[in-house]
Amino acid sequence: MGRQTSINEIMRAILIDWLIDVGVHFDLSQETLHYAVMYLDRALSEMVIDKSRLQLLGVTCMKIADVFNENSKEYYRQENAKEYVFITAGEYTEEELLALEKEILTLMKFQLYSPTTTHFLKLYTSLIQIDEPTKILSNVSLPHNFIVPFCLALAELRGGWIPAQRSCFGYIVCRVPHAEHHAICIVSGNG
Repeated sequence: MGRQTSINEIMRAILIDWLIDVGVHFDLSQETLHYAVMYLDRALSEMVIDKSRLQLLGVTCMKIADVFNENSKEYYRQENAKEYVFITAGEYTEEELLALEKEILTLMKFQLYSPTTTHFLKLYTSLIQIDEPTKILSNVSLPHNFIVPFCLALAELRGGWIPAQRSCFGYIVCRVPHAEHHAICIVSGNG
């Protein structure tokens, strides 16, 4: 965001809130939303965008994420550009969206894959075999920096791991002695 002169963090937050609604409208996965936000942040870090084009940037990043993660078959015909222009209430044209899409893809050198927090959450929850309701809760309510500690705490409550498994995540997990309920202490092993 340091390069931006007419866009601030509040505007970015409002845009992301709107993108969540767009994702719900198009029935996109949470992972697709994560990709869209990642592409948005990459573009904002390298391009200077006027605030009048911020929504266009957001919806274009969502379109790219949709095509990449949802395997949209309309991509090659560019028909889904119409849907994404429509969702902006006609504020932009298909040509503007497609031009910005090309600019973003070129800027990113078509390097679209990068692990998101949902990748790690899936990995950790599968390793400790968390039940489905807990997976859903962790998807909805955890900030990204709490995913590993959350999963490790659940693993400890379910019977614990061997030390080698704990150390591969970079945290130290221990039960708090003499606690009334199940209390667990999780400390970063790096500091």
